[in-house]
Amino acid sequence: MSVELNIYRARVGLHNFRNFKVKGLGKLNNFELLTLFAILLYQAGDVEKNPGPTSESSSESSGSFHFPPLHGNLSMVHYNVQSVSNKLDVIEAEFSDFSIISLTETWLNESKLTEDLTFNEYQKPFRRDRVGDSHGGILVYVKRDIPCKRRSDLEIANVECIWIEVNIRNKKLLLGTFYRPPNASPLILSNIEQSIGLAVDTGIENICITGDLNLNTVKILINAHALINAHPPNLSRKKVRFLVHFPESRYLY
Repeated sequence: MSVELNIYRARVGLHNFRNFKVKGLGKLNNFELLTLFAILLYQAGDVEKNPGPTSESSSESSGSFHFPPLHGNLSMVHYNVQSVSNKLDVIEAEFSDFSIISLTETWLNESKLTEDLTFNEYQKPFRRDRVGDSHGGILVYVKRDIPCKRRSDLEIANVECIWIEVNIRNKKLLLGTFYRPPNASPLILSNIEQSIGLAVDTGIENICITGDLNLNTVKILINAHALINAHPPNLSRKKVRFLVHFPESRYLY
């Protein structure tokens, strides 16, 4: 007795769905899992039968970052790179439209010269390696035509961070890039708050904070905003942007 293919697939799917309800997801075999996923995809109703790049992007390499063109704005991007040495060419090619590139988890030590980390259109990068460990670390690149300087006076000794002061169109901006390891002591959060407080006390109105804190950033943002609001009215009006662990972060003038 012949059965239409779609009816057969439906029967198999329902049978395995019942098994899923009885056995639990962890005990399904490979065929049953595949059938379950196929049912879910079919029910979605918008699955492309022949997915692939469009004709416009077919020549572009897969796995690349794609950002819209940036025109006339100061722009920033943060990326947790997890070892920068073998990704320099990719980062320079993909992020070259950004004014400032902040990288965390660079995994560098004194054996790697800063001169070997430079990009063509950028100044010598600001660098902070983790002492005694080949993990962690921060790099910040700024375009050659943007006046800037490092603000080491805002950096706390046992916190992985880099602060830079940028001058653009007669405006000053403080950019702080932070990295907090997943197993860090809770005391580190207080030190990060202290560092942000030092930035607020500079009197510079525009402050941008980015990086990777490896935790729920919602609570951190609430505490940081409370820190800003705790200052007198003339300081609490500062434009403080918290752009933590976002793959792309832009600050526009």
